[in-house]
Amino acid sequence: MLDTYIYDDLLYDSDWYLAKTKPLSEKLALKSIESIGHLGFLPLVKVINGNHKEKEVCIFPGYIFVKSGNYDDELPDIRSINFLSGWVKFDGKVSSVSNKVISDLMSYSKELNSEGGLWTRFEIDEIVEVFISGFAVKAKILTEPSTPYDDILVLMKFMGRDIKTSVNWKYINTNESNSFKNKLPRRTRGKGRIIKNKNHKFMVKS
Repeated sequence: MLDTYIYDDLLYDSDWYLAKTKPLSEKLALKSIESIGHLGFLPLVKVINGNHKEKEVCIFPGYIFVKSGNYDDELPDIRSINFLSGWVKFDGKVSSVSNKVISDLMSYSKELNSEGGLWTRFEIDEIVEVFISGFAVKAKILTEPSTPYDDILVLMKFMGRDIKTSVNWKYINTNESNSFKNKLPRRTRGKGRIIKNKNHKFMVKS
C-alpha cells in the first residue's frame, strides 16, 4: 500500500506551515522534523509509465507541510535541521496553510492514489497511435480505460479496412506533450493566491 504520510486524525485546528527541503530530500526532511516532535505531511502520488512501472513522486517537490507538536509551541529555526533549508516566507513572515486545506489535500492525494495515481488517460474519440509489431498505426479511442492495466477498444485502419480491436493501454501513445489528464495541483505562489486544480482549490496565506 502506498505510504502517503497521511495523518487521518488532525489533532487541532491550528495552521500548518510550509518548509523548504534540500534537493531530493523530502522524505528525509519529513523524518527529521518528526524527530523533534512536530507533525509533518508529505503528499505523494503514484505515477505509472508506459511500461507499467510505478514510482512515487512528490506533489510539491522540495517542500513539506509542518504543524507544531503542541499548540503553543513556537516555530523552531529549522535551518540547522538535516535536509531542511528553512521556512517559506513572504514579506518576512512564515506562510501558513489552514487545517482545512491540508485535510482536503490529504483526501485529494488519497483519492488520486486509490484511482491508480497519475497515468496517461485517453478520451473517447481521441486520435492516438497504436504500436503493433514495431509499426505505429493511427486509431480512434472507443472506450475509456478505468486503470492503466485495462485493454482499450479502438477503431483503426488495417489493410484498407476499419477494424475494432482491444489494445493494451501500454501500446497506445498520444502526441500531446503533457498527456496526464488528471493533473497535480500547482505549487504555492504566495500572497494568498489560490492554487487551482480541477475540483480542488488550495490557498496559502501570507
